[in-house]
This record gives sequence, C-alpha cells and structure tokens, in this order.
Amino acid sequence: MWKSHAVIVLRLPYQKCSGYILIKRRSSSVQYRFYVHDYVMFKIRPITADDKEEWFQLWYGEDSYLELYHALSVVTPEITKTTFGRFLDVNEPVYAAVAVDDTGRLIGFATYLTHRDTWSIEDSLFLNDFFVSNECRRGGIGGSLIDFVYLEADRLGVKKVYWNTQLDNHRAQMFTKFENKSGFLLYVRP
Repeated sequence: MWKSHAVIVLRLPYQKCSGYILIKRRSSSVQYRFYVHDYVMFKIRPITADDKEEWFQLWYGEDSYLELYHALSVVTPEITKTTFGRFLDVNEPVYAAVAVDDTGRLIGFATYLTHRDTWSIEDSLFLNDFFVSNECRRGGIGGSLIDFVYLEADRLGVKKVYWNTQLDNHRAQMFTKFENKSGFLLYVRP
C-alpha cells in the first residue's frame, strides 16, 4: 500500500534531434529545445518496497546523493535502512517519491516529511533530500519531483513547503524558479 497516490507521467510530443528534442506547443508555432540524455519519458511516483536496491544506489552508491554532500561517512547503513523503512510505514510522516525512466530504472528521488509548526496551526512539509542522477539532469525531472511534492502537500492539507540547499550548490538553486529565497540562514549545532 502506498502512503500517497499522486503519479506524474511526462509524455512529450517530441521529434528527436541530435542531443536534444524539440517540443511544439499545440496552440502555437513556438518550439522549446531541451537537452535530454536519451530519456524522453519518465514518471514520478511514491517509493515502494521493490525500489529498495535501486534507491540505495542513488542514495549511497557511486555518484550518489550522499557522495555529493560528502556524507557517506556520516549516514551509516543502519540509518539508511531505518530511513527506507520509514518511507513504507503508514504511521510515519516521512515520505519518498522516485523518478523512473521508461525502462523502469530509478533516476531520481525526493524525500519529505511533515511536522508541527509553532508559527502555524497547520503542519509544514520539509523537502529533506532531493537528487537526480548525473546523466539525467537538465531534463525536467527535478521540476517534476517538486511538482509531485506540491501535490502531496495539497493531499496532506499542508500549505507551507520549504527546503534548503548549500550556498555553493548552484545546480540546486534552480529551485528559485519554484519559490523565493526566505532571507534566512540555516545554522546547525556543531
């Protein structure tokens, strides 16, 4: 049983060209040029128990999320196993969505959790982890993962969705097209 139900499938009318696709809007002659890495179809869906091994690779493997943040020595296999179990536990407010290419391979993920907030009666949703595999970046997957998280926030009745990223992670700052910077710095206990 999934803890959530939204699924986003990206199906683009496309014409393959060397290294990119042209997408034509039905209502106009405008063409959009997107560079894709042999992926023109993917879907975003809730994580399932069957995704465990592939998710572990994106999370913990070579060229993984934890390697990107130099956190392989901080996040132990026990933490990873516990985290994955929380995604599947309907009693935990911890969730994960995965991006899956047209062959069924996991190519990205977002993890998020809901929590109480002292500035609001409603819960908030924190986008905790966000990753798209290197060879699949710049193809709309990241934006689709965020759209999925927004749909989940709506389903859960949560208005406030927020996240943070490292100041020098310029790739991740594509998020600014989705939200405004809050003006706050995040401080972490040493």
